[in-house]
Amino acid sequence: MVRAPLIALLATIASVLVVSEPVQAQQYTWVNDVPGSLKGTWVVQGQQCSDPDSQLAIFSDGGYRWRKSRTEWGFARGKYSSISPQSATVYFRLQRLVEQEEPDFSITAGGNELKKYSFGSGAMQRYDKCP
Repeated sequence: MVRAPLIALLATIASVLVVSEPVQAQQYTWVNDVPGSLKGTWVVQGQQCSDPDSQLAIFSDGGYRWRKSRTEWGFARGKYSSISPQSATVYFRLQRLVEQEEPDFSITAGGNELKKYSFGSGAMQRYDKCP
């Protein structure tokens, strides 16, 4: 009857909700030190490191800086966490007055490419490593 399809639909919705938030169930160890795979300057894909108007992300201990344009800079204080030293994915949590356990960003670095995903907005940004 109607009951079986409704139960199946609810089970599907529940599985989607669980799958979309796997990062929330993880235990994090937050540190100030930037992992070696992230350290340095990264430029938004398709832009040039040497162009003073290129958008940059500069990861360092205690947070990262970004440049949107020649005169527009910002700084995000926060901490890093990774599952293991060999893991390509690192989580970043912004420093707030009231601390939270969950990360704000997932950052995956592989070779000369970096992907930064915002859990808040769902936006993904891709970067290339600068020399």
